[in-house]
Amino acid sequence: MKWAGRILLGLEISIVLGVGLAIALAARTLTAINQQSAVAQYTALAPTATALIRLAELPAGNHGDHI
Repeated sequence: MKWAGRILLGLEISIVLGVGLAIALAARTLTAINQQSAVAQYTALAPTATALIRLAELPAGNHGDHI
């Protein structure tokens, strides 16, 4: 059964190469995503503050300083 041993050896080698290729491609993709994230972080517009509540205007003549 030498042919069975050779087939299994070939299968094991192809699996190891496939896993190595998958790891290399994942690392490459992760590096690209990290670079895009860094660029986006430094080129994004600065956030602007918005008021959560709006001030009410008092009627004319009422300044709100008397109790």
